[in-house]
Amino acid sequence: MEISEIEPDTGRGEIKSSTKENPNLVGSSRVRAIQRCHCSPHDHHLKCLILYRNLPARCSCGHWFLLVDGQRYEEEREKKWNKIKDEPENAELLKRFNILEKELNILLADEKSMTPKTPGAAEMMDNMALKWKEMKEVLAKGFTKLDIDSGDLNVPVESKLSWLQKDLIMEISEIEPDTGRGEIKSSTKENPNLVGSSRVRAIQRCHCSPHDHHLKCLILYRNLPARCSCGHWFLLVDGQRYEEEREKKWNKIKDEPENAELLKRFDILEKELNILLADGKSMTPKTPGAAEMMDNMALKWKEMKEVYANIRKNMLLD
Repeated sequence: MEISEIEPDTGRGEIKSSTKENPNLVGSSRVRAIQRCHCSPHDHHLKCLILYRNLPARCSCGHWFLLVDGQRYEEEREKKWNKIKDEPENAELLKRFNILEKELNILLADEKSMTPKTPGAAEMMDNMALKWKEMKEVLAKGFTKLDIDSGDLNVPVESKLSWLQKDLIMEISEIEPDTGRGEIKSSTKENPNLVGSSRVRAIQRCHCSPHDHHLKCLILYRNLPARCSCGHWFLLVDGQRYEEEREKKWNKIKDEPENAELLKRFDILEKELNILLADGKSMTPKTPGAAEMMDNMALKWKEMKEVYANIRKNMLLD
């Protein structure tokens, strides 16, 4: 908690120029996410866009964004790092990070047998805090260099959606059920609530009481369990592991009557939609029957998204 207040901020400032073919990448384990856009670097005005995975979106200011899964996002960052890691400044960062990591591992090994009352425990904690602070500063500098929000990776993007699909996506964004968590379930340090993110640091809100609207925010670091003052435990993991854990849970419960019915209905709707999409490929807004086709597809999309949202809710880990 102490170093969370002094760690350098790795968030983005001004977003760099981009195009539809070379957008700013946004990594997330979700298929839909909200992205903030700093339309002006000179004030605190923010605009928010709803992004859908692999569908490029443009802010009114001209910035382009593309939502990708956490694995691809990390792969792109890794590619960029491999290009710049041998530069003098970055090589020095790596060297210092490795030294600090070894020193911290030694301290952590010594700390395992300690309690708060053990002689020297306070000094040990102070020393660890200093090491953590410096290590996080080094990490923050390194990840700032890996910022791929700018359009410098030449990532090819092709939108294969018809105008019908694009219109429907915008329409259903207003009616898709919210899959966010309500009351957080009980947890321990050994069995925490998992939080999935492509970032190594994230802010997690905790519903400390289900009976009011009070929220507390914790700063989480990847693979480091953290405890809210109310007793809830959280662990930040990458998007790939988070989805793997959800998949494990789903495999255990997918044959339950409610979930089996959801899967069956989802498959039926998917087939019906594919037929409608195939019929609508050659249509334009002026084609006879296009309006009726849109209405029919909108109803199918709405139901399909509701079924999907219920499946995702049942897959929640916490």
